[in-house]
Amino acid sequence: MADSAADDWRETLPAAEFCCWVVVLLAPILRLINGAAVTDDQFYIQIALVTLTLAGAVSLRIWNCRRARRV
Repeated sequence: MADSAADDWRETLPAAEFCCWVVVLLAPILRLINGAAVTDDQFYIQIALVTLTLAGAVSLRIWNCRRARRV
């Protein structure tokens, strides 16, 4: 039973990777539409979100490639 639960969340990782890449690709468009950050806090939050999603997308890409080779 525990092995089945582990497989369930691993099957959603490609979808999570796709979501991360969508956020990374839409960030410049949203910045163009919304304009530059007004305060330093807004700027740091924007940079943090893009950095975290980019790191997540790259790490999930590596994870999914390694998992595909094992299967």
